[in-house]
Amino acid sequence: MIINSYLPSLLFEFIIFPEFKTSPQYPSTPVENFFGEIFNLRVNFNKIKIKVRKLSKVLIIEDDRISLAILHKILKDMGHTTYLAKTGEEGWNLCLSVEPDLVVADILLPQGDGLTLTQRIKSHPQLKNIPIILISGVYKGSAFQSDVKNLAIEAYLPKPIDPQKLKKEVKRILIKNTSDEKANHSG
Repeated sequence: MIINSYLPSLLFEFIIFPEFKTSPQYPSTPVENFFGEIFNLRVNFNKIKIKVRKLSKVLIIEDDRISLAILHKILKDMGHTTYLAKTGEEGWNLCLSVEPDLVVADILLPQGDGLTLTQRIKSHPQLKNIPIILISGVYKGSAFQSDVKNLAIEAYLPKPIDPQKLKKEVKRILIKNTSDEKANHSG
């Protein structure tokens, strides 16, 4: 069973194994057993594993103030630390200094577009494994989407951004990236 609770800078994942014992002096119903015993510490936890990992750093590069505010709110509400840039060059500099876990970038940007930025990130030795989500309100055709596949990005989302699709993609990408990192470190 996994319980997620968000704190300002940490995501705690508590994996609670069912092999805990209730005290005879505190009999309870299953629901009360689960909540009451955990919160009142009336449980002898034989096996508890607690994993703590820092929240993901997400770089958002968007020149439109409204879109930037929406993306910032969605990702912040998911518990991620966000870094904001309004131009391609500003985004590149932040990417170099922050080394984010994910980049969400508009395609049309002043001072360097999202496509060029993607190529720069993917060709940089330290940044090449950073996943990228490109967004655009202009590029929507199937020919463009096939071009996007050649960029080695993780996702493309059309504007206006559907918050549920964005959340789904961010979770999918970050979970995949975390799994890939674990596999690389163990192998």
